[in-house]
Amino acid sequence: MPMNNRILRPLASGVHPEAAAWRSSVVANGGSASAATMKAVSDFCRAIDAAGIRDRFYRLSLICGEDLTAARVPLYRSTAFGGPGLGNTIDANNSFAAGDYSITGGIKCGTSRSLNTGLAPDSADYAAGHLSVWIQRTGTFGRAGLISSWNTSFTNPALWIEYTANVSGGNWSWYREQIIAAGAITGNHLLITRRSDTDQAWYQNGAFGQQVTAATTTTATSSIPFHIGARRVGTIITAFADENITHYSIGRSMTASQITSFYAAVSTFMTALGR
Repeated sequence: MPMNNRILRPLASGVHPEAAAWRSSVVANGGSASAATMKAVSDFCRAIDAAGIRDRFYRLSLICGEDLTAARVPLYRSTAFGGPGLGNTIDANNSFAAGDYSITGGIKCGTSRSLNTGLAPDSADYAAGHLSVWIQRTGTFGRAGLISSWNTSFTNPALWIEYTANVSGGNWSWYREQIIAAGAITGNHLLITRRSDTDQAWYQNGAFGQQVTAATTTTATSSIPFHIGARRVGTIITAFADENITHYSIGRSMTASQITSFYAAVSTFMTALGR
C-alpha cells in the first residue's frame, strides 16, 4: 500500500527543529501529522524557547497528530534537544482504540484505558519538580488518576494529580509526601510543583491555587513509571479517569512566572487545534 502523501510531503520551511524531530518520530512509528498541526507544534516550541523554560521538562506530550499513534509520541524526552531520552519513545497503549482519540478532543480516557510513559521517578532528580495535565471536562468526576506514579503500595513516594470522589475535589501530591494539597479542580491546565521541602504549590490555568509547607518524610525512590489517565500502584493500574486529556508534562520545578509562561504556550496551542 502506498504511503500517505501527507507523510511523504517535504516539511515547510521555518519548522522548529524539535517539531521536525517529533514529526520524524511520528512517521517512524507509523503515524502522521498535518501541516496545521506542525505549525501549532512549531509555534509551541518557539514559545517555550522564548520563555527560557525548555530545560524544565523531562518529558512533555501535546497528545496531537492525525491519529492515535501520533498522539502517543512525546514532543520532549529530555531537558535539552538531543539529550538522552527519558522513558518510552512512544507512550505504551493500554486499551485505547483508534476512535478514543481525536485532534480536537485528545484521548478519551475511561475504564481500562491509560498510557504508560515508561518514565519512573528514579530515572531523574525528583527532589524538586512538577507534574501537569490539560483536561477537557466530559466525565462524571469519580475518583480518578490523571497522572500518577505510586510505589508498590499506598506509601511514599507518591506523585500524582487526581480527582477525588466528589465533583469539586482534587488531590495533588509531590515527591516523598502524602497528600500535600487538596482543593477544587476548576481549570483545564492543572500543575503541581515542588521547589523545596517548604515550597510546594499547585496552579490552575497558570494561576496560583494553594501552597503547602511539608517536610520530606522518606528518601525512598520508585521504579513505577508514570501513567496518564489512571493510578498506577505497583503492578496494579486502577482509578481510570473519565476525562479527555490533551497534554501532560513531567519535569523540574517552576517559578510562578515560568508557570504563567508555560500556561500561555499550552493554551495558545490548544486554541490553534480547536480544543
